[in-house]
Amino acid sequence: MKRNFFLSLALCCAIACNNESKTGTSGDSLMTAPTTATKVETTSSSVLPGNCGSLLLFKKGTVIEAVSYNKDGEETTRQSSTVLDIAATATGMTAEVEMKSSGISKKESSFIGKYSCDGKNFYADLSSLFANMDAKGAKIEGDPVSFPINVTEGETLPDVTYSMTVTKAGKQMKTTVHMKNRKVGAKEKITTPAGTFNCYRISSTSEAEVDIEGMDEKMKQIMKSMKNTMPKQSFVMFYDPAVTIVKVEMYSDDKLVSHSDVVAIR
Repeated sequence: MKRNFFLSLALCCAIACNNESKTGTSGDSLMTAPTTATKVETTSSSVLPGNCGSLLLFKKGTVIEAVSYNKDGEETTRQSSTVLDIAATATGMTAEVEMKSSGISKKESSFIGKYSCDGKNFYADLSSLFANMDAKGAKIEGDPVSFPINVTEGETLPDVTYSMTVTKAGKQMKTTVHMKNRKVGAKEKITTPAGTFNCYRISSTSEAEVDIEGMDEKMKQIMKSMKNTMPKQSFVMFYDPAVTIVKVEMYSDDKLVSHSDVVAIR
């Protein structure tokens, strides 16, 4: 579940940062790749407070393609995200993004991601990112993930908690995930198949706990013991306030296990 969340977030939001844009994708395409990519000229200072409309995610018709890779650099999933609609609100703007995802061993799936901006922060709605789980009987609840438009090095971002509840054998099982220690690091130059970008490095850790309906005290202690022996999960997102996320790296006990990159924008 944790991996799917970050994969969805990265691939749905991921749009290039301050860039030297290039056309093209990497690996064997699982979906039709664009023949040309739009050159997006942005800088961190190009977004003014309250100007949500300057964010690429809030420009109708924007298409972002991204690819996920395993620890060996092999392509596992390809996703195309299209901004379908935007709307003005009393506090800013909202956007609906259609996400189409396919992988080597699974059929193409699609759902709608929902995002909002209040002029100070950009928010990703976790429940919409897991909307495809509703059809499987899962209940998704959680805080929105926020990213400041006017970000500064050394800033601490709000923790995030979300949960998924499913029913198995007549009993409810609830998995709760906590994203903690969200810290903004220095700017870094990041290169993906879409170009070279200057982004802020945002690191975080993740912890999960499972609660099964009817668990006795012995079972709770066993679950707690298992949690304490699980590998430590952490993530790094490369972010520019003008355009959100261009790359996500996922670690287990400080070892890279997967990463997701933007490969094209049009």
